[in-house]
Order: sequence, then C-alpha cells, then structure tokens
Amino acid sequence: MKMRCMAGLVALVAASAAAAETITVCASGCDHTSIQDAVDAASNGDVIQVGAGIYRESIDMYNVQEVTLVGMAGPELTVIDGENIRYGILAGQNSLIEGFTIKNCAPDQKFSYGSALTSGGGGTVRNCCFVDNQNESGAAIYAWSYDSPLLIEDCTFV
Repeated sequence: MKMRCMAGLVALVAASAAAAETITVCASGCDHTSIQDAVDAASNGDVIQVGAGIYRESIDMYNVQEVTLVGMAGPELTVIDGENIRYGILAGQNSLIEGFTIKNCAPDQKFSYGSALTSGGGGTVRNCCFVDNQNESGAAIYAWSYDSPLLIEDCTFV
C-alpha cells in the first residue's frame, strides 16, 4: 500500500510539472496588456493567446522554449507593429508563432539581422503576414540554426 501511494504521488508531481499554462493578452480583462509581459511570465511549453489589436513592441522570446504565440483573431486583426524603429520577434527555440501581421519592423541596436522575425532554433511560423519590413540585407526573417530548420507555412510577404 505504501509503495502504491508513493508511486501515485510521483506521477501526480510529474504531471503537474509538465502541464502548460495558457496566458492571455488583450487591451483589458486578460492576464497582460503587453505581449512581452506575457512572454516574461511564460515558462517553457506555455501557450500565449493574443487578442485583436495593434501591439507596438518588440517581442523577445529567446529565453523560453517551445512557447506557442497565437494571434486569436488572425493576422487581419492581430498586428505587431515595429513603427520602423524596432525589430518584431526574436523567437525561442522550437516555438510556434501563428496568426499575426508583423509589419514596419527594422533593425535596431539589439538586432541587425532579420527585422520581422529572428529564430535560432527551429520552430514554426504559420498563417502570418509580413508587411513593409526593412533590413540592409533585405531579409524579413533570419534563421540561424544548423540543427533545426524554421518551418514557414501559409505566410504572406508584402
């Protein structure tokens, strides 16, 4: 009996440690009003659901792995706007980014490569629209991993 209880406790602790959390972002009534604040609160494997809106910020996801960042209203209504002065997203390893328009991004003092999206460890970008992003090398996306390629699905570049 004692062994069964101990085995059940170990299984319960392992299951709760592996459970992903869902974090929400929107103008009001969500966990956060900024995508970066949600990323800063995220742990590896979490899901960040972003409501419709224009988010004028850079998003640095590099320190969290396998995070899902989803624009819940799709790319028509969920926009990351670099305002021609900052980069868009620095993606964490094996992240999924889906349902955003990423526009008006430019290199800044932190990143001089891919202005809209920079990825260093695989992952997937799906159903995103990249509009009017600037870079001296002409790249909206810069991926530098040799081990895990970045998969780009159903995206538009304008």
